[in-house]
Amino acid sequence: ETVREVPGILQLAVKLLDLAQRNRGVCGDPYGLDCGDKIVNRLMMLGIYHIPEHMGIRFRDEGMFVKNVLAREEALYVEHPAEEEVYKRLDGRLLVLRGPKGDGLSMVVLVALTRKMLLDRAVVIDAKVAGDYISDIAGLVKLVNSIRETHREPIFYLDISKPGHYPQKPWREDVLYMPTKLDNFLSILEEVKTISRFKDVTAVVVLSDDLYEILKHELNVHATTEVSSGDMRFLRELAHAYNNCGEDVAAEVAEAVTKEYDCGRAVLTTLAADWLARRGCQGTITEALQAAEDKAKELIINYIWYTVLSGNRPYANLHAPLILLRHFEGPMSAESAEEFLISLGFEMHKVVNSTAVKWLAVRHCNLIESAVKKAVETALTKRIDEQPYNALRSAAVDYYKHFKTKGYFQ
Repeated sequence: ETVREVPGILQLAVKLLDLAQRNRGVCGDPYGLDCGDKIVNRLMMLGIYHIPEHMGIRFRDEGMFVKNVLAREEALYVEHPAEEEVYKRLDGRLLVLRGPKGDGLSMVVLVALTRKMLLDRAVVIDAKVAGDYISDIAGLVKLVNSIRETHREPIFYLDISKPGHYPQKPWREDVLYMPTKLDNFLSILEEVKTISRFKDVTAVVVLSDDLYEILKHELNVHATTEVSSGDMRFLRELAHAYNNCGEDVAAEVAEAVTKEYDCGRAVLTTLAADWLARRGCQGTITEALQAAEDKAKELIINYIWYTVLSGNRPYANLHAPLILLRHFEGPMSAESAEEFLISLGFEMHKVVNSTAVKWLAVRHCNLIESAVKKAVETALTKRIDEQPYNALRSAAVDYYKHFKTKGYFQ
C-alpha cells in the first residue's frame, strides 16, 4: 500500500531495514543486505539506498558497471582520479563537491557512496526523493535515529543533476529524469545543512561550478573538494571504454577535448567516442567532437530550462528578456541585470536577489556559453515549437522596440 503519513513512512523504513538486517545472507545476496524486490522497491521509493543497485551500480566479472550513464544503459566504470579523496572526506560532516559541469562529478560521488555502503555499512538518503515524503526537520531526525537503531550510519546525498537526467539513447530526445528545480534545491539544501549540523550526520552536496559560484556564500563554512576531468589519462581511458577504435583514437579524442573545452569534458569525451563506435570507427575526430558538442548543448539547454528556469513558462517569460540582453551585450553584474528587468516593468520582488537572475547574468564555461547562444539564435531564426525557444521568441517580439533602439535588430 501507499504510506502517506510521515510516521508510517519511518516505521516502514525501519521495518524494511530490520528485515534486511535479520535475514542477511538468506536471500543469496553477496552483500548480505537485500532480501528481495519488495524490500528494494519500497526503500528506493523512500529515497533510502542500502545496496549498490540502488545507486545504479552492478558488479560483474569484467568489473564495476554503472547505469543511467550518458549514451548507454550501462557502461564499465572508469576510475576517476578524485574518487579516493571523495571517499575519505565522507567523514561525518557536510562536504560540498564542486567542479566543471559535465566533468563526471556526479558519477564520482555515486561510486564513493557505494564504497561507503560496502565498506562502512552506510545507508544513503537521497535528500530530494526523501524530501518528497518527509517535509520537515523533525521527520528527518526520526529517520536518522531509526537508521542508527539498525546499527547503520546514514549519509545524506543531494545532487541537483544526478546521473539519469541525460538520455540513455544518445541521439534522441527522451529524458528519463529531470533535474531538480533551483528553488526547490535551495530549500532542500537548508534542511540537509541543518540535519548534518545537529545530528552529526555525513552529508554530501554536489554542485557544478556554475551553481557553486552563486551559492558559495551559503556554503563557505563547509569543507569543499574540487573535482575536474582535465586529466588526460582519465579521458583517454573513458574514450577507450566507449569504443574499440584503438588507443590512438582514444588519445586523439582526449587531447582534442582537453584542448578545446574548460568544462563538459567527460560528457564530450563519452559522446564523441560513442559517435565513432556507432559508425564503425569511420569519421574524423573533428566530426565526432562536433556531433558531441551539438548534443551536449541540447542537454545544457534542458538543464537551463528545468533547473534555472524551473521548467515553468511564466518564470521563463520573466527571465527571457535578460537572456536576450545577455546574448547581445555579454555578461553583466547581477545588479545591472536586476535594473534591466525592473526597467521593463517586472515587479521588484520577483527580480531582486533572484538566483536565476544571478545565474543568467554572469559568464560560465565555454560550453554553457555556446549553449545559451544556440538557444537564442535558434529561437530568433527557427520556428521550433519547444521550450525554452517559445519564451525567448515571445520576449523578442514583446521587447522588439526596446532592443531595436539598441541596434540589436535590423
